[in-house]
Amino acid sequence: MRFPYLTKFTVLFFVTSFSMTLAAVDPTIVLYLPFEEQKGKVAGDLSQFGHKAEFRKKTAWSKDGKQGGCIELGVGNWLEVKDHNSLDLTNKMTIMFWSKLMRATGEVQSGVEKEPAWQVGEYNLLPEYNGGILLQANDWPDECDDEAIGGPITIDKQWHHCAGTFDGKEIKIYGDGKERFKLPCKGAVEKGTGNLYIGCRGGGGRWIDGFLDEIKMYNRVLTEAEIVEDMNDSMHNLDVSPKDKVSTTWAFLKKAILH
Repeated sequence: MRFPYLTKFTVLFFVTSFSMTLAAVDPTIVLYLPFEEQKGKVAGDLSQFGHKAEFRKKTAWSKDGKQGGCIELGVGNWLEVKDHNSLDLTNKMTIMFWSKLMRATGEVQSGVEKEPAWQVGEYNLLPEYNGGILLQANDWPDECDDEAIGGPITIDKQWHHCAGTFDGKEIKIYGDGKERFKLPCKGAVEKGTGNLYIGCRGGGGRWIDGFLDEIKMYNRVLTEAEIVEDMNDSMHNLDVSPKDKVSTTWAFLKKAILH
């Protein structure tokens, strides 16, 4: 007679622990790389998907990030994340990171780009594109696929927060927490099959000559206030109090008990 109660108790214990872990991470985050490991050749992702950003060539750790550690890139160096359905940001997206660019390279500098080339499924947030920040995508209409460029100038050896959003109707560019540019853009990004490249385009150009920190991607559109909140503390929505998630926890518990 005691076995069912013991089973329920065990389920409650493990499901509570599991649900609280899930509750501590915003489920709309599809990639978050804080670069705090400072060792090895893989940067860990704190989203629910647990992606791995693998170092290529001479990419290096640096302790001089905007928030803790960061990565140092440079011409010929990058990170690569394997393709995954969670990275197919079709009609809603927010991409952001801190960049510290040291010098001009003679071409634009690519921050986070899905796909190895200008092809189906490609999207990219660039911290430097002809003097501004750009969010581009191959599948958007010609009048907006790579025209959403906004300040500030970022090649100045200083940290700048770069962010871009798309909601299916409009692109917005944010620099250092302020909206810098917006452009009507009705469309969607197709689902691609290529990897995600950090610090270059496809391992062959558009190199970041400098540092990147706190790379964060969402499958929803953040408001300006939310972007500022992330800019000030990238981990703010990864560490929540259990009392804020009572209903979420109870939902997991009921599901576990009833099934």
